[in-house]
Amino acid sequence: MPTLDRPTTPCAYCERESKPTREHLWPNGFIERVPSYNLRFSRRANKVFAGDLTIKDVCATCNNEVLGGLDAYACEMFDRYFRDFAVAGTEVLFEYDFDGLLRWLLKMSFNTARTLRPDTPLAMLRPYILGGAPFPSELLSLTLDIAPPVTPSGGQRELRPSWVRCGEAKLRNSVDWCIIRVVTIKSFNFFVLFTPDPEVAAPQEELLRVRHAIPGQPVWPDSRPVRIPVGQPSVARLHLHHYFAEGHLYDAARRR
Repeated sequence: MPTLDRPTTPCAYCERESKPTREHLWPNGFIERVPSYNLRFSRRANKVFAGDLTIKDVCATCNNEVLGGLDAYACEMFDRYFRDFAVAGTEVLFEYDFDGLLRWLLKMSFNTARTLRPDTPLAMLRPYILGGAPFPSELLSLTLDIAPPVTPSGGQRELRPSWVRCGEAKLRNSVDWCIIRVVTIKSFNFFVLFTPDPEVAAPQEELLRVRHAIPGQPVWPDSRPVRIPVGQPSVARLHLHHYFAEGHLYDAARRR
């Protein structure tokens, strides 16, 4: 009896026709390392559920040989830095491979963004994510802020940043010349500023406003170690707005 091969589709990264494989939005290694990450929010479905968030549009070569290597590096960084909650009033000496770190953050951002918008401008960064192009310094910058657990006013129990999140950060007054992606891993908050069209010149006042609104210390392309003070931004300010807006979805998921 003849067998039917699975249909081929263009890979979301290399664009070669191939049989798609399943790619976890968050690496399995992270899911294993963050047992508290037991509920996932999908903006596309506007739903919270317990299953893994996955996509199925990446070829085996990109998934296993390139993106898997980035995931492995991120897991190494997790074991070295992200595993424990940061302590307020201290500082972290952060040592990193800039390209390995940023390529992984962009991979996370591209995977997440295209679930909502298949034509996301982040697609232009695929050659860099795959390691086939140099760092596009005219398009990207990276900052890192580290938030410790906090005790809300009123003597309530300590609020610990025991979650992982990846999404687009919104400014109070929106701008159309840049995209800000945030990847949160427990206490660590990475902010990627992406300007898809470097020919679009933003007014200096607006550029300074955007730069000032993005928290964190610069993470440098030459991979020089950076000392990051722990204490800002507030965990509550960064994340509670999400839970206030979507809390009913989390409550419904817990009841299921």
